[in-house]
Amino acid sequence: MSDIHLDETMTTATNASPGELLHQQRERLNVPLTDAARALNLRPAVVEGLERDHYDEIPVAAYRRGYLRAYAKYLGMDERLVLEAYTSRFAAADTERKIAPVSVARPPSRVGAWLFKLVTLLVIVGLIGVTVMWWQSRGGSEPPSMGAAPTEEERS
Repeated sequence: MSDIHLDETMTTATNASPGELLHQQRERLNVPLTDAARALNLRPAVVEGLERDHYDEIPVAAYRRGYLRAYAKYLGMDERLVLEAYTSRFAAADTERKIAPVSVARPPSRVGAWLFKLVTLLVIVGLIGVTVMWWQSRGGSEPPSMGAAPTEEERS
């Protein structure tokens, strides 16, 4: 009698999607979806997507398999069973979906580099000019002498 029950379970497991397997086990254990999401450090929408076999939230196939494996372990299931169900149903879609490469920005043009250098030089020359004008406005026609005795004009 137990052999017949085991065979029915295996047949149901092989026909079920990975999401159905996980959902059924979570329901059997009476684990709320939010608790499972918190234990897995995932958003509830991602866990719900795993149970519904909607993998739009997880574009990288390796992450999907990892999340399915972690979820199966959390629920005390055989992770191989869930991964085999995933592979049998969604392996073809994984190979077809490609990740677009990141585009590398072009280096700045030579005109832009020269313009940047010119503006920097003009700012430095402007700061030097403002400093000289300020020094002249303070009455400093000659640089201050260091350690020299004050003149008669300065003493009065």
